[in-house]
Amino acid sequence: MAKRKFLFFNNSATDAALINSDRITDIEISSATEIKIHYFNNDNALATTAIGITSGSAFKVVRALCDIISSGQDSIYTIADDVNSVYMRDVVSSTGSVGHS
Repeated sequence: MAKRKFLFFNNSATDAALINSDRITDIEISSATEIKIHYFNNDNALATTAIGITSGSAFKVVRALCDIISSGQDSIYTIADDVNSVYMRDVVSSTGSVGHS
């Protein structure tokens, strides 16, 4: 059985999300400086969480997300944590909006 993976996003002390990667529907390059992760939340409604990236790095970030989801060994991955300034890659710069249930 495959190990479940969760992606962590945090944009303030009171706004964070831990997303089950099995619930992700798609990853969208929405602009040169933003990627959106679309997923079904706990209410089975479509939700979106956005991350800010360095211009020109979209493919690198999408590939890293896909690698984590498909073959990562850990259960929880910090993708973007603005509170603690922790990001999955140096080209990820912020957490935008965080979708909730």
